[in-house]
Amino acid sequence: MGQIDYVKHSLVLKALSHPVRLKILEVLFDNEFCVNDLSNTLNLPQAISSHHLGIMKNSGILHSHKQGARAYYSVKNDLAKGIISILRKN
Repeated sequence: MGQIDYVKHSLVLKALSHPVRLKILEVLFDNEFCVNDLSNTLNLPQAISSHHLGIMKNSGILHSHKQGARAYYSVKNDLAKGIISILRKN
């Protein structure tokens, strides 16, 4: 049995401790979105979406890549995906 990385897991859990971030994670669960499309989907100002995306990217939950002038985001963290899967069941 491997060691649990409590520091890494606590950073992910802390980043997911906001309802907007959980909504963003659910939208990105199986999809890739640019900030503008994500903001429109969630009916949020782009600045708010960008703020929350930055927090999740810095905590290792999201991956981003540039395509032209747009940044696209997707979920790269299995722990975060597992948490959303559990929440969907409840």
